[in-house]
Amino acid sequence: MCKACDGDLFFDYGLFGGRGSRYADPFGFDGDVDRRSFASVSQRAQGALENSRSEYLTRLFHYLSPYFLHPTDASFKAKRLFIDYLAKVDTSKGPVTSEIINFHLVPDMRKAFNKYVREYGCTATSRQLSRAEQDQINKTRKSLLWYTSVKVTPEAQQTYLEKHPAKQGSTRASTSSTVGPSTSPVATAVSASPPLRDITHRKTMQKMNQAAVAHAAQNPSIEKHIAQKKV
Repeated sequence: MCKACDGDLFFDYGLFGGRGSRYADPFGFDGDVDRRSFASVSQRAQGALENSRSEYLTRLFHYLSPYFLHPTDASFKAKRLFIDYLAKVDTSKGPVTSEIINFHLVPDMRKAFNKYVREYGCTATSRQLSRAEQDQINKTRKSLLWYTSVKVTPEAQQTYLEKHPAKQGSTRASTSSTVGPSTSPVATAVSASPPLRDITHRKTMQKMNQAAVAHAAQNPSIEKHIAQKKV
């Protein structure tokens, strides 16, 4: 064997335990492959991570947006009212229906709200106000308003409370609800004001809202998703 071959064998087998051995090459070589230019994470794995992260954040925004984003928007206000109503209405005597949305929702908002309510096992029904009812609210408005009632069953409420144990203690009888279909032209709506929160809780909510908006501004896919929800 020549001295050159002998030197190669010593380098491969004697110093580093052979080609493809389990010992790392301090110079970036593994056998005959130079891995110094390899990325620590493949592009495919990085892309999959970004996609899953984007999907997770999109879903997170979908569920948190009624609480943190656009609090004055009618659609988000309606969802927040529904969640509060679902947790607190008294269903001990059976399904309860109340006209909790006593403000106008445009067709697209009503469609989205109905879908949102169905996800919790409840049913939403909208009706157009009569001209007499409309005049009591706003005589100058030509088009008639649409109000929305929500039906909550004991099963739907129980399922929600099981997933949100913290809401268990807040369940109370609602004096503004009726059993079965509402018989009043305009049922008394559940209060639109959420329960008073302490200062610390409000500050926490504000920080979460600011962080969510800041992240959405940095992520085009989420910002686009929020813009679609606002339409």
